Amino acid sequence: MNSGLRYRGENFHLALAIILALILSYALFEISTWLLIALIIIQLVYILLIQKQIQGNSLRINQYQFSDIHDIIIVLSKKMHIEPPDSYISFDPHINAFVMGFKKPFTLVLTSALVESMDKDEVTYIIGHELGHIRMHHAAFKSLVTPLDRGIPLLSFLFNAWLRRSEYTSDRIGFLSSLKRDKCISSLVKLAVGKELSKDIDIDDLVDQINVSYDEQMEKFGELLLDHPYITNRIFHLVQFHHVTKDKI
Repeated sequence: MNSGLRYRGENFHLALAIILALILSYALFEISTWLLIALIIIQLVYILLIQKQIQGNSLRINQYQFSDIHDIIIVLSKKMHIEPPDSYISFDPHINAFVMGFKKPFTLVLTSALVESMDKDEVTYIIGHELGHIRMHHAAFKSLVTPLDRGIPLLSFLFNAWLRRSEYTSDRIGFLSSLKRDKCISSLVKLAVGKELSKDIDIDDLVDQINVSYDEQMEKFGELLLDHPYITNRIFHLVQFHHVTKDKI
């Protein structure tokens, strides 16, 4: 995957957040280097334990079960030149997916609600998005920097600026994995309102609405407190990326 897929300012905001986190840790809270290293080690051990919990409480995706999903993961991993993650389906009534880990193999989790709610093209977008977090090193960096902002609102604010941009980057990779604009959008709609209510959504009308209201949406500062962009903003940027790339793919 080309590094040009990164959303503007992503690397800058990560570097800025890390630098300020280190300065504040030393200057204001007198956190020693050894304590910082210890916190990071504890965090990494915690992630390993969570990965083991997922392995024990979820069902593995492989060539013998959920083989259609397994095939998508294998094809997209090869396309992105990454090692396929250990992948699982976990029972959860919420539509969600995530990756975690700081070394190979990473762990990919799809909730049962997501698998039951989305068709193959939508699942392809979601998996492409999550694998994008591995390919662009978001998952590994998130594992390493989480101790720096824990319990400190200002640092959480700074790291959230990076996390939101990493979502836009992975949305682009998800789109290139699917190449079906409306399916990418419909998967985001299902994340927002669920499977049943999404049936009443007209994709073209939704896109028109978001295009008209985007400037007003950006004036709402509530998103600055979130580690994910608004779903409407994600759709807007996805549509813009589609316009830019549709003649190149």
